[in-house]
Amino acid sequence: GESSDDDDADDARRQMISDLLGKGFNVIDVDELVGRIDENDSLLTSINLNAHITLDENNKKQPPTSDTAVRVARALASNTTVKTLDMASCALDNAAAIAVAEMLQTNNTLEKVNMDSNDIHGETIAEVVKKVAASSNNSLTELKMANQKRSLHSAVETELPKLLEANDTIIKLSVSIKDQTARNALERVLYRNRETARKRRLEAKKKKQAAEGGGVRTDSALKGAKCAVCNDVVFAAERLVVDGGGGGGGADSATADVTVLHKKCFRCKKCRKILTLGTYAAIDNKYYCKPHYSQLFKSAGGTYDTLGSGVRKGSGSSNTNSAVAAKFKSTAEMCTVCDKRVFVTEKVTLDLGGGSGNTAIVHKLCLKCKECSTKLTEATFVAVGKSLFCKRHAKEASEAAIKEKQQEFGGATSMYTDVIAHRASQSKASGGGGGGGSSQ
Repeated sequence: GESSDDDDADDARRQMISDLLGKGFNVIDVDELVGRIDENDSLLTSINLNAHITLDENNKKQPPTSDTAVRVARALASNTTVKTLDMASCALDNAAAIAVAEMLQTNNTLEKVNMDSNDIHGETIAEVVKKVAASSNNSLTELKMANQKRSLHSAVETELPKLLEANDTIIKLSVSIKDQTARNALERVLYRNRETARKRRLEAKKKKQAAEGGGVRTDSALKGAKCAVCNDVVFAAERLVVDGGGGGGGADSATADVTVLHKKCFRCKKCRKILTLGTYAAIDNKYYCKPHYSQLFKSAGGTYDTLGSGVRKGSGSSNTNSAVAAKFKSTAEMCTVCDKRVFVTEKVTLDLGGGSGNTAIVHKLCLKCKECSTKLTEATFVAVGKSLFCKRHAKEASEAAIKEKQQEFGGATSMYTDVIAHRASQSKASGGGGGGGSSQ
């Protein structure tokens, strides 16, 4: 009996919480929350107490109290999973704010704490900043205490930047300061902290690169390096570093894995256009824009293995790069549409249906409707003779082909017309392209 009554009560409570959450209320079960904090629940990384409500033993809604914030703050003192704590509009008073500050003196996991829109006095805000700045906390980066019921005294506004001087991790401190001089002083401290954080991130990145790749290239390592093209010294403001060493221009032109160039010297060997790191291709330490890189291989008819060296295939040179040459080598196949040679990088094979081997080879650029120039895919084309059409214009092209055949046969028999119509219906039933998209 009692067990059944307890289960019913629990079910009713859970249902009420679900209904309130559905209406937009932030319902908190304080006992459950504190328990998860004490257990270091790995799934609990953020706590939202903003404008929350609780349910009493009679399932009546209760507004937030300062005691709830104190319980949560004390539980977080040794927690190692929660990174964000939001307590805006939670009826926090001075005692609760001090409890949060004391928790932050020992907690080294929390990164963001929000205590906006409460009833924390100016002197208490200063005390919170003082306690946090003087502690060993090195994880907190954001602390919000703006829009309190009482405005800050001018003495507190002036004191806050001085108190924060001892801290170098907080990059955002949100407080309502009216005095412009005090705001400027606080911003200078926060700017210093942001620069410190940026340098720490950079140092961490270098350490990670060193651990993964064995070495980190620095500006000091490139100081005095010479341009691989003109052999003049390259200064930092005009320096461009290209992956791949051995670019020529003297022993100082490259480190073990990079080539150093002036930005103005980084040009296509063919057209002299200035290149960028996203628009160049390199062979044998010679640089090309992508159009000329491709054009030189095509004009060679697939007989060059490398660019810029004049080495022909089969000459026995150890400098050949067969992997690159294979990418551009001719397939000796002709485009069905334009009747020009098709290379591997621009080749599309279309399945015309009607059995294995019934395919057509086209350039990627030729895969478009002959009538409206709409770009097509292997699934959307319809082939009529040697021409490709979208489904809308394929019908008109098929009818024109039928009339042409009828004239060719001198008025054609109805049997031939029936054959053509049957083929057209088969093409329509197969969905156009990608397996039966041909109409002869």
